[in-house]
Amino acid sequence: MADGLELLGHLLVLGRAEDRDFRRRGGGRSDVQDVDRQVHGERILQETEMALDDRVSPPELARAQLEALGTIITFEGAGEFKLQLERLDQHTGHRTDPLPKWLLLTVRPSSTDSPELAQVWVSDEYRAKFLELFERYVNEEDARTSKPKNNALVANIARIRSSVLRDLWQSHGEPPTTGRHWWEVWLRPDSDALATAQIYAETMGLDLLASSLRFDSRYVVWLQARWEQLAGLPFSAIPVTELRRPSFVDTIEDLNQDEQFEYADDLVNRVVYAGTRAPAVCLLDTGVRRSHQLLAPALDPQNVFTVLAGPPADTDGHGTQMAGLALLGPLDDLLLNNNTVNLLHCLESVKFIPGGRSKGPPQVNTRRVVSGVWSFRRRMRGCSSR
Repeated sequence: MADGLELLGHLLVLGRAEDRDFRRRGGGRSDVQDVDRQVHGERILQETEMALDDRVSPPELARAQLEALGTIITFEGAGEFKLQLERLDQHTGHRTDPLPKWLLLTVRPSSTDSPELAQVWVSDEYRAKFLELFERYVNEEDARTSKPKNNALVANIARIRSSVLRDLWQSHGEPPTTGRHWWEVWLRPDSDALATAQIYAETMGLDLLASSLRFDSRYVVWLQARWEQLAGLPFSAIPVTELRRPSFVDTIEDLNQDEQFEYADDLVNRVVYAGTRAPAVCLLDTGVRRSHQLLAPALDPQNVFTVLAGPPADTDGHGTQMAGLALLGPLDDLLLNNNTVNLLHCLESVKFIPGGRSKGPPQVNTRRVVSGVWSFRRRMRGCSSR
């Protein structure tokens, strides 16, 4: 799995980035909901305790490597009052290696059909500290404001419940719950995240793509499974944060032109060209457009000829396409993997066929005309004999 990692450093815009505190977009109220502190606080505290207790791992995940070290729970916002999300993500104060106490995984903004939802992972080790947030709301007051401790955090929570797999779904529409499908699984960047995903796949008999993506704050892997085979993800040691519908490229033609150029540039860097002294494939065609980045290193300018008047370059496209096929063969697999390509031959081009279509009048198919005349004569003879 490690070999499939690709650090997407190009997503970092150096010199034009700055740190800013989290700010929501859109409308909605930013003040605190007016609630009965005692009733509301005790209910939220009880719901939190129940959500943290409601973690039943499937029997097949009983292996030590898959045993959960925390619990994912769901926070539901109170209508137009916003959740205090910044309080739902905390680490220890260790300078060199801070440990997660509770982590904000995903946020789904409120809509006409659903309140604001936040998924939070709570470490088993810091569960008591997490419950203190709600206990202090019920029992303590802020000396400066005379309001309950953690008032903005707790008052704006409508409900806390245990999370299920559906809560991690972030793509539009409903997830496919019948049949076997590929799923895009987002993970926290823990040091053992990919290894744990591999163990989960082996335990559940799932297909896991060898390739993966790495962002600064997430890993992305792809699993092929039935919906019910993923149900244990929120209750396992896998540091899952989101589940999405994957977007795969079946052929290179599915990409736009700019993306195709990027793939071609990547392939050029992986091709080991044979050099001009290697055996050459000579193309007798419409010429070859040597400026193509995949062909230029294999086609020496001194090996480009024409037997026609005019330049030897390809104006039709056919010769260039045939050159690519002769040099590299079918391109889809080469463009979509990360392997090195070692070539043992080079190219030669002789423009033997003029490019472009003829501008003259259309050519008549005389054989079809003659056949039509004889057919007409037979029909006429049949009529006269009657």
